[in-house]
Amino acid sequence: QHFISCDQKVSDTMECIAKVEMHHMGILGELITQLGGCPKLAAQTGCNCRFWNGQFLCYDTNPECFLKNNIAAEKAAIAAYTNLIDRICDDDIRQILERILKDEEHHIKLFTELLEGLSSNNCCR
Repeated sequence: QHFISCDQKVSDTMECIAKVEMHHMGILGELITQLGGCPKLAAQTGCNCRFWNGQFLCYDTNPECFLKNNIAAEKAAIAAYTNLIDRICDDDIRQILERILKDEEHHIKLFTELLEGLSSNNCCR
């Protein structure tokens, strides 16, 4: 989305948020390792595990569509972090997850502002 946006503000914001999300991945990977786990890029639902792949990405080139998709994804991430925070007793881990959750809430604010600022002359490739 950073690469395809014709709007510089959208492009710059997408790049910034991507960097923050990579930082989150690093924090979580280190935390999982410190707790004796082996970090995996996967989603688990019950007994089913789906490893992350390119099908998880939104390939829509319309900024309005991909920003709305990103807002929905951030809301899902917030729900997942909230669920984890509610289930974890360790205060240090809860604080880490709460900090990441605040970033996700801020991302929704940024995506919403970008969405509201879109003009009819935004182009797609």
